[in-house]
Amino acid sequence: MLERIQNPLICLLPWLLLATLTIGCTHEMQSSFVKEDFAQYEGKGTSAVAGQAFLTTRGGNVKYGAGRAVYLIPVTPYTAEWVQNCLSGTFGKKATLDPRLSQYVKIAQADGEGRFQFSEIPAGNYYLACYITWEIPDQILPEGGWVVKSVNLQEGSNIQIVLTG
Repeated sequence: MLERIQNPLICLLPWLLLATLTIGCTHEMQSSFVKEDFAQYEGKGTSAVAGQAFLTTRGGNVKYGAGRAVYLIPVTPYTAEWVQNCLSGTFGKKATLDPRLSQYVKIAQADGEGRFQFSEIPAGNYYLACYITWEIPDQILPEGGWVVKSVNLQEGSNIQIVLTG
């Protein structure tokens, strides 16, 4: 799992995260980043969440989130607006996320079957999100998109979730 691997590229993680999270987002954010809204999400906790990310094609084939980043994003007014508008395809001006958000978003890399795991998470409400796409012959744009679910982690909880659309 990729949570914060120590390597020379670690300084790029916040910028890579923000670039990835704004893929396809054309919403102009109305909410402000309020640091106090994120206070309960600081540090380590005693909760865990694991699951599997996938989408099903119109033909019934399963497309796993193999090798894809799975994001665990705290629910705040700021992130709720972003999830509602940016992951649902609302149009407007390009969103620029506050760089402080990156310190509260956790990232795991899904395995070959789309399985992921987060541990030592503070209790709270979170969004789980994964961008799953696949190519179709003779089609210019890929199929798929974001899959997002919300999860409420109580102190000490260990939740299994299916992350699909």
